[in-house]
Amino acid sequence: AAGCVPAMNALGACLERSARNPVTETLDVPEDVFTSKPPVDEDSPSKAKSGRDRKLKDACVWYARAAKAGDRDAQCNLGRCHYLGIGVPRDPSRALDVWLLAADRGCPASCNNAAALLARKAADDAGEGVLALEAERLLLQAAELESTTARFNVAVIRSAGLGDVVRHEEESIRQLRQAAEGGEPAANLALGDAYAAGIGVPRQSDKEAFRCYKVAAAAGEPDGQYRLGLCYERGKGCMGDASRAMRLYDAAARAGHLAAAARAGAMQTGGE
Repeated sequence: AAGCVPAMNALGACLERSARNPVTETLDVPEDVFTSKPPVDEDSPSKAKSGRDRKLKDACVWYARAAKAGDRDAQCNLGRCHYLGIGVPRDPSRALDVWLLAADRGCPASCNNAAALLARKAADDAGEGVLALEAERLLLQAAELESTTARFNVAVIRSAGLGDVVRHEEESIRQLRQAAEGGEPAANLALGDAYAAGIGVPRQSDKEAFRCYKVAAAAGEPDGQYRLGLCYERGKGCMGDASRAMRLYDAAARAGHLAAAARAGAMQTGGE
């Protein structure tokens, strides 16, 4: 791999994949790091764990070499390792620095990840509101590179008026539509909520809310399944269908959705 920068990154990825459990772990990390957490290391024999740790450390070494040479994909991977503590001590600040380097080279995932960390800082500290503007800039950059997740996050921070970002509900809905059209389940869910409440849209529409929830549910989004179940149970935007509502509640409940489990239980007992 010496001298070939893409090969260094590829070697790092191979080492990382070979060290991870394909049943309980995935290599990819959601672009939106607001909700991602460091992986929980399950108990394992010390020898196997030692070999696993060695491979992850070696993966980071190759990522770092390629990142130093300017490879944006390696910088993105290295940032993920620092953020999640994969092969190196967990260090969100270092992750942010590396992701910003990759963002400058046009990496959409790194733009989104760096923006998420900046937005979190802005949300946690009122004195850091200007960071939200930088987060917005990075998200718009990623959105221009066709990142549907970035479009969704632009809508989130503009709808909330996070930090120094100007609150703009109409622009937020426009970004949500683009993200939804790009297949982002969370965007369809949020757009459905906007139609259900009549906020930021031309008019309140149960039918449009139902349509959006249906797309989110089809993508396996538990909140989408729950909201679609409510539509079928209450006949909002569609013909009432208790059996469909129950199936949707059950699907969401299996994914850990407590409200869906409660509705399923209430329907079974005839409660409200």
